[in-house]
Amino acid sequence: MKRYLLLLLCAFVAVCVNAQEKKFNYQGEAVLGYSFGLEEDFHYVKIDVINGVRFSRCFFAGAGIGISQNFSDEEFYIPIYFNAKGYFPVAKNLDLMAGVDIGTKIDYVYETSGGLLLQPMFGICTAMHKNFALNIALKYEFYSYRINDIAVNSKLQTNQVGISLGFVF
Repeated sequence: MKRYLLLLLCAFVAVCVNAQEKKFNYQGEAVLGYSFGLEEDFHYVKIDVINGVRFSRCFFAGAGIGISQNFSDEEFYIPIYFNAKGYFPVAKNLDLMAGVDIGTKIDYVYETSGGLLLQPMFGICTAMHKNFALNIALKYEFYSYRINDIAVNSKLQTNQVGISLGFVF
């Protein structure tokens, strides 16, 4: 009797068990941006690429890399960050968007090291086509870093406000 119950249990488990399909959608984004410093006269033009996973209509997470160029100087940074966004549907093709970038910047001109990059953002996302959308966002950027020089060894912070236009595919 025990054998029959065990055989029946094994047959039932084999019939009911199957692998669940996890369907996550890839989302890429190319972002053009402009920001200006609140304390100093820094104006940056930015180009970023973000690649990640759209877990649902309301949540995205990914990683980004880009380049920020200051035109008053030869200075440029390479930001590397984690990006998370929440989308709040307003209409069929329009979502409010709130997100944050957390990471650091790499600098080859002024020998800065590490630092914390924090960029909260708020904006809108409008779907233009099934696989294409536009993001327009206002951003605040906080960047805290250290300058490693023989004459100067100090910790600095920059605060910037900017606007960005993202092409989502």
